[in-house]
Amino acid sequence: MTVYDASGTRPKSGKQRAVKAKSQPSSSGSKRPVALLVVAVVIVFTAIAANVIPSLSSDAEATIPDQLIGVWITTEADYADRAFEISNTSVSFRTAPGEDHVTSHRIEALHQDKKQHATDYTIVYSNGLQFSFTYEKNADVIRFANQPEFFWSRQEGTTSR
Repeated sequence: MTVYDASGTRPKSGKQRAVKAKSQPSSSGSKRPVALLVVAVVIVFTAIAANVIPSLSSDAEATIPDQLIGVWITTEADYADRAFEISNTSVSFRTAPGEDHVTSHRIEALHQDKKQHATDYTIVYSNGLQFSFTYEKNADVIRFANQPEFFWSRQEGTTSR
């Protein structure tokens, strides 16, 4: 007795199906190396773009001026236990006495606006956070943009140059 399928044709035996499957080239096997190559190219271009694009910003300067380098302190009583440090690559804030209360951030950009006797600076760090202040060259002091009533002076011996 021969069994036919719904189309009216006789189905192939299991052995015939296996032989036919082995003889036909697999189309999915040839796509895998191409897909891996595409993924690798995308990863490489993403890595390159992440390093190149931030340096293309036209209004940011990569160099921190020498007069800003150092640890800055104030005589203001409410902030006697506070300080901040500016280096060539980072800005650090001490929010209480001791090293456990210091946070450091990589500087992403520095914007400046020169005036007659001072320069306004904005340091951009950590995902776009900003630290804005005015540096008064004649007095060698910094005044915060949000607290101009008192000043911060460089701690002796803390310049990096």
